[in-house]
Amino acid sequence: ATHWHYAGAVDFAIFYLPEQSSGIVERLCSLATRLSRPQLLGDPLVGAAALQLLSELQKGDRADTGFMERLAGVMLEQVYRALSIPVSSSVNTGHTHFSRLQAVFGYIREHLADDLSTEVLADCAQVSRAHFCRLFQEVTGGPPHRYVLAARLEQARTMLTTSNQSIARIAQDCGFSSQSHLTSSFRKLHAITPAQFRVHLKSDNAIAAQILDLSQN
Repeated sequence: ATHWHYAGAVDFAIFYLPEQSSGIVERLCSLATRLSRPQLLGDPLVGAAALQLLSELQKGDRADTGFMERLAGVMLEQVYRALSIPVSSSVNTGHTHFSRLQAVFGYIREHLADDLSTEVLADCAQVSRAHFCRLFQEVTGGPPHRYVLAARLEQARTMLTTSNQSIARIAQDCGFSSQSHLTSSFRKLHAITPAQFRVHLKSDNAIAAQILDLSQN
């Protein structure tokens, strides 16, 4: 059960499921202990169930708890099936190529302020530009430039939240060509500018501080 409710843009979701929810959790835990490293999968049924769970959660009090429980069960069962099927009998090109692109994902995160053109990333993956674009589309479902923009915006949000650096400096450090480029990209995703985002954060923090003072008194 959860009272969590969020109506903004969702970058990623982490689902916490109680161990007593079903026997599948025990089987997944047992499977996890036998695996030597984290497992990655891009199963369409798991993705569809996760998206539907998010959609239902965003309904707040109107969410159908029973429906969400059934969705969670389907998602867990399919995760187990996808991870336990022998590779020789079910090869997913997304799984095969993800390891090749892991170095690229790491490079992007560590070099946001640098040139992250498709040519540079293809060289990092040690494949041709055309082949790299196909691999990236298969694994992530989108082109490289979209992933790079999302990573830069994520870092910009973090810096806006945790630092007092100017928006122009944040734009530079995150690899945007200018402050206006950051502003337009940020507004397109969040419907507010970086400056407005900071104002809202300060207002929220001030309210939180007042509530904390009242609770302590």
